[in-house]
Amino acid sequence: MNPTDGAVIVATGTPPGRGSRALIRCSGMGILSHLDGLLLGEAANAGRSGTRGIFPDRLRIPEWPEDATWSNGPSAQGELFVPCLAAIFPGPSTFTGEDVLEVEVPGHPALVQVINDTLINHFEQMAAGARSAGPGEFSARAFLSGRLSPGQASGIADLIAADRDEDLEAADRLREGPDGQALSENGSRLAETIARIEAGIDFTDEEDVVSCSAGELRTMIALT
Repeated sequence: MNPTDGAVIVATGTPPGRGSRALIRCSGMGILSHLDGLLLGEAANAGRSGTRGIFPDRLRIPEWPEDATWSNGPSAQGELFVPCLAAIFPGPSTFTGEDVLEVEVPGHPALVQVINDTLINHFEQMAAGARSAGPGEFSARAFLSGRLSPGQASGIADLIAADRDEDLEAADRLREGPDGQALSENGSRLAETIARIEAGIDFTDEEDVVSCSAGELRTMIALT
């Protein structure tokens, strides 16, 4: 794994095994302008125009591999079109700071693997190529692009490595970090301030409701 190599990275974002739906995620610079021949509906147009959204679409598998079989039947043959939901997220306003494509597809394990391979093969034509993402690589790219603090990145790494409930709890506390705690405290303080102001406006005739003075308001909204 080399998060600085610029390759498009592809990974399944749902737990392994059979399910009704599976999510596959791709991240890389400029991938949204290279969806022609992969997606056949609105999503490809949205990628070209940089339009964020989720679109019902069809994903094209050029040829079903001979060694990829359904667990309860023979392998498919030739070109295949898979119904999907395609989510278009133009960078840099994404988790990784890069263009992100997510496709939600039927959750058969053989189909999910073939779609992973199809996505890698499709984006392989780009300058830096494409490959499967390593463990934590999406988070590594988020850190390198300034989307995660060192504490948050360390917390995610610990979550990936955790094998006990205690480890998960400790990693989650680290991931939230002092910045997350400060934002939570500020949000609670602002909510309380708004409630005091609204009570002072709406219930001024009630004896037990006291409106805030300007000085009290300044103190209440002094954020950490």
